[in-house]
Amino acid sequence: MGIVLKEIIKKYPVGNGGKEQVVLNGLSLSVQDGEIVAIKGKSGAGKSTLLHIMGLLDVMDSGSYLLDDIDVSCLGNKEMAKMRNKKIGFVLQDYGLVEDETVLYNVELPLMFSSAKLRKIQSAARKTLRKIGVENLCDKKVSVLSGGEKQRVAIARALVSEPNYIMADEPTGALDEATGQEIMEILKELNREGKTIIIVTHNMEIAAQTERIIHIRDGKIEEDMP
Repeated sequence: MGIVLKEIIKKYPVGNGGKEQVVLNGLSLSVQDGEIVAIKGKSGAGKSTLLHIMGLLDVMDSGSYLLDDIDVSCLGNKEMAKMRNKKIGFVLQDYGLVEDETVLYNVELPLMFSSAKLRKIQSAARKTLRKIGVENLCDKKVSVLSGGEKQRVAIARALVSEPNYIMADEPTGALDEATGQEIMEILKELNREGKTIIIVTHNMEIAAQTERIIHIRDGKIEEDMP
């Protein structure tokens, strides 16, 4: 089913004079189930805004968005939050983890909004950490981890709800080249297992490892290369 965006416009206010900046300017895009896609462009091109709209963290001003054939514009805030928690996992450049809590707590967080019992939540979190290869870090505070370990934990947190989509915003941007490649290998393996992966990146070497590179400029798609 996948993602279908049509004529998306997104504006943000600039200053106090009522002016607006157009960040996405009639952008249309589709992503099929099981694809691994890179979104590239200069700072301010609209990459992260696009990812936030696809990830249901932000809303468009006009246009249409179908996620798995569901019209997102028809959803209320609660419905959108429920859909986001079920279908989408996020991996961020700055990890987005609770630094003074344990690794296990951080991975459990997305499931705490469900009706599952604590024992089941803990079991699912440990299973996901094991899959990513960092179950040994369960009881450590996030603050003592290396950057690569934090990003692995962030990927585990993104996966714990078993979402269809993983959306990664500069997932290797804060890491050295070798560690960044390790994170990319994890994302590629998840794609081979059937996850749809969408990566915002400035790094052409990272983008080149995907099936498709989408270049954005001035809020529009300039190039879409398979």
